[in-house]
Amino acid sequence: MNRFDLSVKSGWGRSSLLAVLACLLLCAFTTTDADARYRHHYQGQTRHHTRHHPPLHAPPVTAPAPVTPTTATAPASPTTTTTTTTTTTAPAAASTGRLEGYLFEDLLSGQIAAAAADQPVFNPASNTKVATTLTLLQTFSPDYKFTTDIRTDGIIDAKGVLQGNLYVSGRYLLFGDDQAKELLRRLQKKRIKAVSGNLVISSDFTMNVTEDGFVASNHLLKILDPPKFGSQDVVKIIHKRHHTYKVVIKSTAPFINFTGNVVTGSPPASSVLLVQNISPPLKDLLKEMLCYSNNDMAERFGKMIGGPDAVTKEVVSLGVDPSEVNFASTSGLLINRMSPRAMMAVIRALRLKLEQNKLELSDLLTVSGIDAGTMHNRLNWSPVRGSVISKTGTLAPTDKGVTALSGELHTNQGVFLFVIFEIHGDVSTFRQREDSLVAQFEQAHGGAKAIRYTPIIPRVNGEETWQ
Repeated sequence: MNRFDLSVKSGWGRSSLLAVLACLLLCAFTTTDADARYRHHYQGQTRHHTRHHPPLHAPPVTAPAPVTPTTATAPASPTTTTTTTTTTTAPAAASTGRLEGYLFEDLLSGQIAAAAADQPVFNPASNTKVATTLTLLQTFSPDYKFTTDIRTDGIIDAKGVLQGNLYVSGRYLLFGDDQAKELLRRLQKKRIKAVSGNLVISSDFTMNVTEDGFVASNHLLKILDPPKFGSQDVVKIIHKRHHTYKVVIKSTAPFINFTGNVVTGSPPASSVLLVQNISPPLKDLLKEMLCYSNNDMAERFGKMIGGPDAVTKEVVSLGVDPSEVNFASTSGLLINRMSPRAMMAVIRALRLKLEQNKLELSDLLTVSGIDAGTMHNRLNWSPVRGSVISKTGTLAPTDKGVTALSGELHTNQGVFLFVIFEIHGDVSTFRQREDSLVAQFEQAHGGAKAIRYTPIIPRVNGEETWQ
C-alpha cells in the first residue's frame, strides 16, 4: 500500500483533503461574484457613456406629430403634402424633454408644406441676427459704405510737424490694426513726422469690432506712436566665455510723434481732409457677419439701430403677435424668444427687401457646402450642396441646449422657405436632426436643386479703399 492510500484512509488525511477542497470551492465562488460585480459596474459605465454621447452618424429622427396653432397644420413629417387638421395635443418629443418647432412654406403660394410646434415660442439663438439684419437695412442701404475720415485744423511745417490737431472720426466696425498701420504709412507719405496738437477721436469710433471709446483711442495711438507707450528698442544679452554683453538694438519701426493727448471730439467744419478709408458695402459686411455668425459685429450693428428693442419692434411691425417675439440682444446671445411663424415673417420680409435692391438671400445668408462659415461642413454632399441658403444658431448652455436653422431651399419642384427651432437637448444631435429634415424635404419634392453661385467673402477684403 502506497503513501497516498495510507493518508486517505487515515482520519487526519481525510480531514485535510476535505479542508483543501472546501477552500478551493470557496475561492471559486468568491472570484465569480467579484467578476460579476466588475462586469455589472463596467457595463453600467458603458450604458451611461452611450446615453450622454450619441453617435455622430445617428440615423435620422422621425419627425414628430404636427401642432399648428392657427390654420392648416402639416403631416407627420415634412416629406408629405399639407393636410387640414385641428390637432392640439403635444407630440411625443415633448415628453422626452426635447422641444421642436418647424415650418416649411412654398415661396410663391405661401402654402404651408409642413409644420410642427411643441410650444409657441423658442430661443432663436443666432437666427436673431437675421432680424437684426432686416432692421439694419431699414436704416441703411445694402450698398452703404462706412467712412473713416482723418482731418486736421492745422498745417504741416517745413520740418514735417503738423501744427494742430489730428481728428479721426467714423464707425466702420472692421477698422483694425491693419487699417491703423496703413493710416500711419499714408500720413508719413504726406511728410507728417510729428503732431503738435491732440489726437481727437469721435465718440463712435471703433477698432477691431469690440473696442470703442478710450480703449479704441489708445489702441490707435499705440500704433501711430509706439514710443509714447515705452521704448521699442530690443535688448539682447550675449554670453561669451566669461563675459556677458548687453546689446541694444534701436527700433526702426515708423511712427509719428504726438505731443498732445488723446481726447474725444468732432472735427470743426473748417478742418481739412487728409486721408479717408472707405469700407466694403454693407451687404458684404453682413454676409461676413452672417456666414461666420459674428456676435460682436451683430451687437455693434445693433447699437447703430437702437438695440434689441428696435429689432423687436421691427418684427412686430410685420404683423407678428407681440407675444411671439422678444429680443434681449441683437446677436442671439442671452435669452431671446421667437416663434417659427415670426421667424418666417422675418425671412419673407428680408427676401422682399433684398429683391427691391436687386439682391437675393444668397447675397447675405450662407450657401451650404460652399460658403465659408457655419454651414461649410453641413448639407455639403451631392446633390444637396448649394441648394440650401440659411442661417444657423447654436447655444450649448442656454435653455439646456439650443439650435436653429432657417432660410431658403431649392428643389426640382420649386423654392421653399423654412424654419427649424430645437431646444432642450444635445446641440450635435439637433444639427443632425435639422439637416435630416431639410434633406428629406428636398427629396420628397423632386430632389435638391443647387443654385448658381459664386462665393462672395473671398473678394470682400479687397473692396476696402483709401483716398
